[in-house]
Amino acid sequence: MFSGVLPALDRLFTRRLADAEPGVVRYGMLLDEQGLMLDEATVIVVSPEEAYLFGNDQRTVFTDHMAAHTVGMDLEIEDVSRTIPSLAVQGPQSFE
Repeated sequence: MFSGVLPALDRLFTRRLADAEPGVVRYGMLLDEQGLMLDEATVIVVSPEEAYLFGNDQRTVFTDHMAAHTVGMDLEIEDVSRTIPSLAVQGPQSFE
C-alpha cells in the first residue's frame, strides 16, 4: 500500500493528519504557495494508506496542484468524483 498518504495530506491541508487514526474526519483548507485558499475540504481517513478528500473543486488544475506538491511521495492521487457522490446538506435547518 501507500505510506505517503497522510504525510502528503499534511503537506496540502491546513489540519494535521499525519497521526490521524482510521475513522477521523477533519475539515480544513488547501492553500497555494502564497497561502491563499484554493479550496475548503473534508478529509476522511480510511487507514494510514487510504484517505478521501472531498472538496468543491473538481477541475484538472486542482488535481495537478496536489500532484505537483507531492512529487516523490509514496501515494496515488485519483479523482473519484464521478464515481462517489458527495452530498453537502447545509443551512440552519439541515439537521431536520
